[in-house]
Amino acid sequence: MLRWPFAERELRAGDLTARVLDPERDAEPLWAALAFPEVWASAPRGMPDEPADLVARLGQREDGPERITWTASLDGVVIGTSSHFRRGECVELGATYLSPSVWGTGLHLRLVRLMIHEARANDCSGVITRADDADERANKAIQKLGFVFVHKSAEQGLRADGTRRINRVYRLDNEEVI
Repeated sequence: MLRWPFAERELRAGDLTARVLDPERDAEPLWAALAFPEVWASAPRGMPDEPADLVARLGQREDGPERITWTASLDGVVIGTSSHFRRGECVELGATYLSPSVWGTGLHLRLVRLMIHEARANDCSGVITRADDADERANKAIQKLGFVFVHKSAEQGLRADGTRRINRVYRLDNEEVI
């Protein structure tokens, strides 16, 4: 049975750390790391307006699933954010937003592995993730981790450009080695 919310408040893999989001502590450093339009290019609502808007978006939504948001740091410097969502006995990996300064370094993959490890350590029945149907690079990366395509789903809200995002949904069973 899934243990939720996770008891752990900090996850660590060498120089990579993820701590449960603290809006007061993390708003400004997250904004400094993520205040670039290219970071938010695929985000349904586009780029946040300011640090307070950013942490409000990352927090629990009244109408949304239960969520744990993490602030990711490399050698103590905030570089982005990711999250876990409860989906019954499964755990979904939420969107990961990272500073352009760490793009192409393999850090995203390391963070995803850390997130999967934590979900499994808390007895989830499987891990779910999703990617924009149009983002072939993200979809290939997800499949390389062993995730299997399940179905496509349309988001309820519209993007800033008025289009509806179509997601590919994937599942990773606990037997799969990452």
